[in-house]
Amino acid sequence: MIDKTDNYLEGEALSSKIAGLKGKGESKTVAIIGGGLSGLACAKYLVDAGHKPIVLEARDCLGGKVSAWQDKDGDWVETGLHIFFGAYPNMMNLFKELDIEDRLQWKRHQMIFAMQELPGEFTTFDFLEGIPAPFNFGLSILLNQKMLTLPEKLQTAPALLPMLVEGQKFIDLQDELSVFNFMEKYGMPDRINTEVFIAMAKALDFIDPEKLSMTVVLTAMNRFLNETDGLQMAFLDGNQTLRLCEPMKQYIEARGGQVLLNKPLASIETNEDGSVKHFLMRDGEKVVADEYITSVPCDIMKRILPKAWSTDPFFRQIDELEGIPVINIHLWFDRKLLNVNHLCFSRSPLLSVYADMSTCCKEYEDQDKSMLELVFAPCSPIAGGNTNWMGKSDQDIVDATMKELERLFPTEIGPHLPDGGAKLIKHAVVKVPRSVYAAIPGRNKFRPSQETPIKNFTLAGDWTSQKFLGSMEGAVLGGKLAAEVVACRSAGEPTKGLKKIDESILAKKDEFVPKDPMGIKGKCNMAQEEMEDQKLSLPKAATNNPCIFKTESWHGHVGAGDLLLSQRTMEDRASCVERGLLASWAASLVTTGASGTRQPGVQAKVRGAALGRHLVLVMRWSPSIQTRNPNRLTLDCPLPVPGLPGPPQAEANGEVSADLAENGGPLRGGGRLRLGAVASPESFVAARLGKVRAADASAKLCNPVGAAPYRQSTWGRGGGTIPES
Repeated sequence: MIDKTDNYLEGEALSSKIAGLKGKGESKTVAIIGGGLSGLACAKYLVDAGHKPIVLEARDCLGGKVSAWQDKDGDWVETGLHIFFGAYPNMMNLFKELDIEDRLQWKRHQMIFAMQELPGEFTTFDFLEGIPAPFNFGLSILLNQKMLTLPEKLQTAPALLPMLVEGQKFIDLQDELSVFNFMEKYGMPDRINTEVFIAMAKALDFIDPEKLSMTVVLTAMNRFLNETDGLQMAFLDGNQTLRLCEPMKQYIEARGGQVLLNKPLASIETNEDGSVKHFLMRDGEKVVADEYITSVPCDIMKRILPKAWSTDPFFRQIDELEGIPVINIHLWFDRKLLNVNHLCFSRSPLLSVYADMSTCCKEYEDQDKSMLELVFAPCSPIAGGNTNWMGKSDQDIVDATMKELERLFPTEIGPHLPDGGAKLIKHAVVKVPRSVYAAIPGRNKFRPSQETPIKNFTLAGDWTSQKFLGSMEGAVLGGKLAAEVVACRSAGEPTKGLKKIDESILAKKDEFVPKDPMGIKGKCNMAQEEMEDQKLSLPKAATNNPCIFKTESWHGHVGAGDLLLSQRTMEDRASCVERGLLASWAASLVTTGASGTRQPGVQAKVRGAALGRHLVLVMRWSPSIQTRNPNRLTLDCPLPVPGLPGPPQAEANGEVSADLAENGGPLRGGGRLRLGAVASPESFVAARLGKVRAADASAKLCNPVGAAPYRQSTWGRGGGTIPES
């Protein structure tokens, strides 16, 4: 039974401990940035302890990496394909505490793998009832005769025995090794990698075994091997936003807390002693509280870190962490496909796992038509892929996926079939450029504790230090541990203290230079789409004066302080450069003067003084760059840029056209300045931006989010990109 395991009972004890602190000490007001699972879990346990949390979510829906929204047809689109395991003790406790356990649709206790060498065939690892862990796991492997030979199975066991004997100590020591390195060290057969570990690695962290830390795989296997029902899987009976996040919101609000949407953070303001003074919101509101918590991805945390904290080794270690990109795909077909009521490991070079949600999920049930939800990974070089799929068009991604599905469903999908096979009705491609933290070798030691050196500031999130992976379980536990810190501190009880900082960080502490926070330049209206074209308009409420650089299949923004991709990896930038995405350059914008960077094949330079002076943007590209529309760059300025004089002007040594507004004249409430030039080796386009007046800019899609990419408006028969915040 799941609720009898040591890990479940440990999670239950932590819930009881936090709730038991209610009434001890003064009730605190706690401001929490981020309404994902970790932020909501943190708030839930804070109200249990008698405190008053205020959750501030930048977007218009809750959930973060588990958020979902409806398309124009009313179909739900999810950020990711999320599965609940029996070995998720804190998540299982949360479902029980919210009284929504009946929303979990448990599947048969087995794992299903596609057979690479036998298209259209699957094999299973079945966990027999009545056999306890770890014997049920071992027996399931021995009984499967299709994937591994008996000698290969026997060769695998010795390498895993230390994990069972030494436990977490042994697991943590393997963080410096990739899965592939671990296999080489312990003499494991290569087919273990191709048959099992590739599928596991991509399912756990969207990374190939050559790049993934072995600690991740061992952590998962340790839970699964030690818990009889650890590998049993469940689907939520509907979309996560309404079926999981909404009950959490209702629970919090019923006990005096608040959960607020459309509340993007501008900055964390500090006192002279370094403590938090208040959260400054983008609408100008100052949120003052007794305690402050951020529950945002590590990439966003780096962007909002106050200058006063930027030389502290505790916070500088976060620079060693970054999120991993992943793509989630939804495919709606005109007929029902092979009916498997379970998660399937595709064992494909491009696909991780998939499920027919029309069968697996009650809300999406359809007896006549299938809707496959698939995880596309790895999708960039940092994850071990050969291609940066994040830079590919949605159609390229869908085409590649359909090719893989022809292998998985050879009797149902493909032009070789007499009737042409199942037809794709529509699709949605959701790109998450920064998902869970990249668990590459050597990163685990840089995950910070929830408690920080700042007396009234705490961290939450699945990337903070906790014994589970970057996952839904890790997010809930990270938030729960953050709540424990605040509850104990408020009650005068001892906390667990700060996690030790690695020596490699401490050795560089004298070299650390204070850094101004780059900030988050906007919010995202997640649930709204413009389905038919690529037009982008911004809510009037947006500030920081963003300008939008838009290519045919990608959006970025320029704001007072930074440009898009300034914190992206070189692999990401290189992909953008390769595709001719001119907004991929990283530079600081006119807060102190001119600045810029150079990328191979693309030069982008910003010239100008402080805000209040005109800007001159110069872009150059070479003919070697392949774009879908190489002679056209669209510069949107739908919001005012205070202090910039005069009307928009354009200068170029190529062909230029300007469309200042649909009705002509000055830009009002949106509009577009189009600049076109011949893509010769030395082609330049320069745009001088004048003052732009915005009256009623509409909120059709989203606001900019700092250095995060926009979610693309290319879907309906296309897809979307989730911003990083």
